[in-house]
Amino acid sequence: MHEDAPLLVIRHVPWEGPHTILDALGEIAVTIVDVRSSQAALPRPDDVRGAVVMGGPMGVYDTDRYPRLAEEITWLRAAVDARVPVLGVCLGS
Repeated sequence: MHEDAPLLVIRHVPWEGPHTILDALGEIAVTIVDVRSSQAALPRPDDVRGAVVMGGPMGVYDTDRYPRLAEEITWLRAAVDARVPVLGVCLGS
């Protein structure tokens, strides 16, 4: 993880964005991945400076209805193991 790496925002629905959370972070570059509406791959945990995981209408165990949640859970485990700072909001926690 390097200082010029972007902050990753994992978003599940368009209206659950990071909003004022980003105001506290200044000029840090941000990458947003919409896991429900996009097939964009999550970056390797080592390629981000941290992650903010937003909420949504689904539950964390709704992997049968939202298969990318399983991928996201795996990614989060790897990020925590790599000591990447993670802020989870609602579903993201």
